[in-house]
Amino acid sequence: MSYFEVSKNTPIDHIVAFRVTNKWASIEVISEEYVVLTNFGYVPTLLVKVENKEIPRALHIGAKSMAVQLDEMRKDNGFKFTGLKFDLRKASEDRRSPYEFK
Repeated sequence: MSYFEVSKNTPIDHIVAFRVTNKWASIEVISEEYVVLTNFGYVPTLLVKVENKEIPRALHIGAKSMAVQLDEMRKDNGFKFTGLKFDLRKASEDRRSPYEFK
């Protein structure tokens, strides 16, 4: 079983997923990518700190509107996800609405 250095007592697949809503949330990425097995198969994921939350959350990054923006940010950060800081939200309450960054 693999563990992250952030919490040696919590397996990666037990970290709660961060649910992005249509309200802005401040995010700091604290890991490089890994995959998590979900009901839909394996999903690329980052471990993040979310403003006003003490426990790190898993941010699934497979959606194209998220992946394209994150890839640009990653390139500007020496091809690393760790250390990226941004605000994130969904464009609307619709499940399929795109993600927005600022």
